[in-house]
Formats: sequence, structure tokens, C-alpha cells
Amino acid sequence: MAEDNNGQDNQNSQVQQSTETSSSGRRKHLKSYVSFMAEAEKHKEDSLNASKDEIIELCNQIDQLASQDKKKSHGKELTHAYVEIGSILNDLEDSLPEGEYDGWLEKHKDHFGKYIAYFESAKKLSTIQEFAEKYGHFGKDLLLEFEKLVSTKFEEQPENKKITKNEKRAEEKKRIIEGILNDSLYYADIIDSNTRGLLKEELEVIITLHRFYEAEINFVKFEQVLTMVRHRKGSIKEVTVNRIEFWLDTFETEEEKKAEFAKYIDRKMDFPAGYNPKAERKSVRYLLKQFNSLCMDVEFNRREKISEKLRMETMKNIEKVQTKLREYSGLGCQDRN
Repeated sequence: MAEDNNGQDNQNSQVQQSTETSSSGRRKHLKSYVSFMAEAEKHKEDSLNASKDEIIELCNQIDQLASQDKKKSHGKELTHAYVEIGSILNDLEDSLPEGEYDGWLEKHKDHFGKYIAYFESAKKLSTIQEFAEKYGHFGKDLLLEFEKLVSTKFEEQPENKKITKNEKRAEEKKRIIEGILNDSLYYADIIDSNTRGLLKEELEVIITLHRFYEAEINFVKFEQVLTMVRHRKGSIKEVTVNRIEFWLDTFETEEEKKAEFAKYIDRKMDFPAGYNPKAERKSVRYLLKQFNSLCMDVEFNRREKISEKLRMETMKNIEKVQTKLREYSGLGCQDRN
């Protein structure tokens, strides 16, 4: 009987010893994990601070370049600084958990100062980095116009909606740029970009041609747009193309439109006497075009506070537009409102 009790005691002792060993092991692993997470968090914070400091340094470079001799062009250097800022921001947005990127920007907005307003533009430029670096001397604004063209083509492909990472978007945009620059529709027989690269006015023509094609004015020729670009000393803005579209829509046939457009260019881009180009602002088509254009620049993924009043007013107006669109369904170009 005594031997049975001794055996039971030994067994209990072994179980207790095993439990203590297991518990000690769990505590050891937990302590190691906590230490690892603390180290990882410290490393993350150090990386974020380094990114912040680098962006501030680049912002200071932009300030210095902007304050220098206005007669000297610093377009290439300024573009490079914006691209670098955009690359840092895009890398952060891709690597941080959802919501943390916006929180980090908000936390350091006072450090970044007025340049935080340019961060979205910098992010866009970084997605066409190779092109932007090569043609940085064209200036940030023209490159952003080209990026919008590229983004439009990017969004036209349904499969691209699944691409959420900036790095992947940049890869696809690079292929789109190659397609645009190799498209004889834009270049005709005027230039060979592979030999000498683009001229500034040629990029302005490409951007403008795309705007005409988007407005379904497909008969416009490269040489005609080149004349317009030289007259305006820059690309023809969307609002101007939209006005031309509404005006040409008052003519019935393609031949009439071609003839009137040629006269418009001969008049140095003046509409005929008696035509009011602002009249289209009251049309539904003008509203829809402006809406679609603005949607291209909006960051829908960003979280913003919207008042209940604004939300309700917007919903009512959206319902009006939906009702009007249903009325137009199947009418095509017959209704010109």
C-alpha cells in the first residue's frame, strides 16, 4: 500500500514538474514575442521618422529652387524633388496597414507645411517616374496633364480596378506610356521619338489630341492641333475642348464640322460672332462632363468627414441626374441638351 502511495506521489510530482516547465516555456516565448514586437515597433517608428525627415529635406530643396533666379529654369530639379516625395509617400501607403497612412500624414502635417497640398500630385508623378525624370524640364504641370491622360487609359481597362498597390499601378502605366508614344495616330510622320526624344510642344499636342478624341472629335489632325498649341503656347485645356465640342454639335454633318473647325483655327481660335460659348454651362451634358473630369482627380479611398446636409443635397442631385440619364437612354446624339 505504501508503495502504491509512493508511486502516486511520484506521478503527481512529474505532472507538476511538467506543468511548471510548460508554463515557464510559454512565459519565455511570450516574453520573447513581446520583445520582438517592441523592437519591430521601434524599427517601424524609426523608419517613419526617417521618411518624414527626408520629405522635409526635399520640401526645403523645392523652396530653395523656387527662390532662385526666376530667369533660370529649375523644372528638372523641381520635378525630381516632387517625384522623390511621391515615391516615399507611395511606398508608405503600400506598406502601412489600412488607415495608418492618412493618420501619419495628419500627425505630421505641421512639419510638411504648405507642401502637403502638393503630395497627391507628387504621388501621381512618381507613378510615371521614368518618363517624369526624363522630361522633367517640361515642368510639373505639363507632366501632371500627361499623367492624367495615362490614368484615363489605365482606368479604361476593367482588370486594372483590381490593382491597388502604387508599385503595380506604376508598372502598368509604364506599358501604357510606351503604347501612347508608339502610336502613329499621335505622331503621324512628324517625329521619331526613339531618335531624339520628345519636344515640349509635341507632348502638348499628344495631350490635346487625346482630349479631342475623348470628346469624339476624331477628324482633328496633328498639324491642326500643333497650330493651336503654338497659338496658345501650351496644351488646349479640357474646358476649351468641351466648348469646341458643344459648338461643333450645332452642325449636322461631319463635313460641316470639319469645315467650321478649320475656320475656327484660321480665326486664331475665336468662335464665330453671335455664338456664346458659355451657354452650354446650363446643359446636362456640361454637368456630366465636368463631373466625370473631377472624378478622375478625387481620392475616393480617403476617409473624410462629410456633413449630413451635404450628403443629403448630393443624394437628391444624384437622383435628378439618374432620372435624366434614364430619359436619355437609347436617344444617343438626338438630344443635344
